[in-house]
Amino acid sequence: MAVTRTSASVSLYGRTPFDTASRVSATLRVKPTLALEADVPHPLPRFAAEGQLAASSSWTFDEGESTPTEGDPLALACLDRLAERFSSHVDAFAALAEHYDIRVWLVVEADRELGGFIVRPDTLERLVRMRAALYPVVRIARPRVAVHA
Repeated sequence: MAVTRTSASVSLYGRTPFDTASRVSATLRVKPTLALEADVPHPLPRFAAEGQLAASSSWTFDEGESTPTEGDPLALACLDRLAERFSSHVDAFAALAEHYDIRVWLVVEADRELGGFIVRPDTLERLVRMRAALYPVVRIARPRVAVHA
């Protein structure tokens, strides 16, 4: 087995302080998994401890994880679900694309190197209609080394 699990999410990042996460929620009429407005304490504790503020807003909906199956060995079902979920929101995404960077994050976790993966054309078409750029991330789990005392 190479892929152990895969997750998919869509994030919108405001380009100016006026491009808020609440505006994304109101336009899409979808509750985010995570939302951050500009000029609030930075979401990373070490930066927040230094008093840093978030430079821009962000809005994220996490579709969740998929695990490999015989019919879906790369566990891309979560990406398919995400694209399908937002397929009726194309007009809203078109309006938001003028003010936000739209990214679909696909995180593939594997126990060894992958030779690559294929995203189905119908899923890619839905992402294009969402005006989303696909950001694939492949994480290879490092084998644990036993330490003998």
